[in-house]
Amino acid sequence: MGAFDSAFDELVELEAAYSDDPLDPGNWTGGVVGKGDLKGTKYGISAATYPTLDIANLTLSGVKPIYFKDWWLAMHCDRMPSALGSAVLAFSVNLGREECAVLLQRALGVVVDEQIGPITLAKAESLDLNYSVSMFVALCAKHYTSLAGFAHDGVGWLRRCALVAMYSGKLLQ
Repeated sequence: MGAFDSAFDELVELEAAYSDDPLDPGNWTGGVVGKGDLKGTKYGISAATYPTLDIANLTLSGVKPIYFKDWWLAMHCDRMPSALGSAVLAFSVNLGREECAVLLQRALGVVVDEQIGPITLAKAESLDLNYSVSMFVALCAKHYTSLAGFAHDGVGWLRRCALVAMYSGKLLQ
């Protein structure tokens, strides 16, 4: 199984259930509670990001190419060590590409520009992988605690951090 396939399987384990929680802005096509249509989220594919998709009827085979093109390749996870690429995929889906890039760059100690480019990728290759993944997961956890929705979604967000750390740890062995 390739790095993307493993990362995808872990991601959909985190994101599998359909949710149409009206308090989750990602479930609304307008990206704000009460704005647009409440279409929900399934397999981590949200109405806010993909407002024209039929979210409730998405299948695994339908979402896999979306994750490969729009997330795995867009975030350059294919050019990172597997454990870090898998973590970046899991957090970018939940936090958004730009925020995830910022947190990754902070974890790696490079200039923050919200773009995962040659400097960020080179640093990802050169640093100790245990350190990089641990720092990245810790910064994501810290970021979650600062979000307004933490009281409502914090347990789930921190569960994501723990599971991503666990999955990444398996890849590091």
